[in-house]
Amino acid sequence: MTKPLRPKEFDARVMAYTPGLHKLAKRYRHRLEDQSDLVTDTIIYALGAWQTFREDGGMWSWLTFCMRGVVSNQAKKAAAREGMRFVALTSGAEARLYSDPSQEHHAELVDALARLRRIKGGTIVLRRALGHKLREIADRKGVSTTRVEQIESAARAKLKKAA
Repeated sequence: MTKPLRPKEFDARVMAYTPGLHKLAKRYRHRLEDQSDLVTDTIIYALGAWQTFREDGGMWSWLTFCMRGVVSNQAKKAAAREGMRFVALTSGAEARLYSDPSQEHHAELVDALARLRRIKGGTIVLRRALGHKLREIADRKGVSTTRVEQIESAARAKLKKAA
């Protein structure tokens, strides 16, 4: 049994979305060459999987899912090469690679936490990261929740600047 031929119109529709795919690739890759490679890989994947496209879902949505799939597969392959595990985060955040904890990681974490405590508002950022509610922190500090948010925001800005 022969495969049905992909319609030329489909190829043209995919290629019409190339500028949008380049913009989307900036979310996943920082270097321009990597962005171009990601777009190319996505187009190759989309053209190969053309039969999975459903008109009711829309071409852009489908291409977005194709790119996310390509990124995910590349991350899994990179993890396998590096001997690391791949963890897909369910919150829609980018997938991340991690290695098993070591003494070096523990030392880095202790150092980071010590630096965080030295920054004004660092303990608030830490407590928020641990899941404490604004109301809990505000009551303990004797300030409003708005003030806690302001302190947290300022501390995060300092951390970003320091990084």
